[in-house]
Amino acid sequence: CDFLDDVASEYALFYCVSAYPTTAADFDFKTIETLEEIADVPVGFSDHSTGVEAAKVAIGNGAALIEKHFTIDRRLPGPDQEVSIEPSELADLCEFATLFDETSTKKDGLADEEADIKQWAQHSIVTTEAIDQGEELTKDNTTTKRPGTGLSAEQYFEFIGQCVATTIPRDTVVSSTDIED
Repeated sequence: CDFLDDVASEYALFYCVSAYPTTAADFDFKTIETLEEIADVPVGFSDHSTGVEAAKVAIGNGAALIEKHFTIDRRLPGPDQEVSIEPSELADLCEFATLFDETSTKKDGLADEEADIKQWAQHSIVTTEAIDQGEELTKDNTTTKRPGTGLSAEQYFEFIGQCVATTIPRDTVVSSTDIED
């Protein structure tokens, strides 16, 4: 592996089963992980199966590169035609690889549009009937509803039994200022 360390930026390792065509039972995609542990180089998958499904599974198992035989028409003569993919299959594989890449990166925090939706989609504690000043919040006079602009529904049971500082009308989002200290 010392040799690989010296030239790692110039090479990649490929997991391959040399059977034509390779069947699903022949694959062990955990080998990709093993190859990644052996050397710090990109690991790919050399695919000799029919279709693009195995290549998609390999991508899902960490393959950074895919090698696949390609033909413009499988009816043409040639030794690899059976395991070759045609233009529409290549397009499908590329679309999958792009989608996988775009959806497999860790994102920090919420996107701006998600923050707006979060506030709308989360629930707050809401009154189901008018509650007079000094009365307790109960399961009978409260529920949870959207939007999430008041006391969080996650805290519902923490506020049950607490007295309100002001009169709160029916169907009103309860806020922290409505609760007695």
